[in-house]
Amino acid sequence: MNVKNKKALDVSGGKDNEGQNVIVWKRHNGANQRWKIVYLDKAEAVASKGLNSDFGFHIERPFYIVSKMPMKRVAEVVGGRNIVLKSLVRGRNTQQFYFDNSSKTIKSQQYKDRSFDIQNAGRSNNLQMWKTNARWF
Repeated sequence: MNVKNKKALDVSGGKDNEGQNVIVWKRHNGANQRWKIVYLDKAEAVASKGLNSDFGFHIERPFYIVSKMPMKRVAEVVGGRNIVLKSLVRGRNTQQFYFDNSSKTIKSQQYKDRSFDIQNAGRSNNLQMWKTNARWF
């Protein structure tokens, strides 16, 4: 959730469909805004990386963003920019993300120069992957 403007990751229209867009929307705590971070390696500790306690993510430890809707689909980057809901395919880099401690952003494993971005400087509902140029607050 973006604390500043009270928006959350949201499955557009609340539809648990393959290819459904993932956007940002006013937080309402519906099922289409509930997500779970699942790290790929399940290790208890990552010695050289660690946890960034301010943001709650393990640094540079790959994870999936899994919807808590019935089909348990994951966020996936499509076309290098759009974020949609897809069925999990283990090992698919477009479905894997990590927290970059230097930029304080969530980046794509496939497109390492891009981070989550809310279009129009955060004043839009459209979520995309964009060249990293700032950080979340």
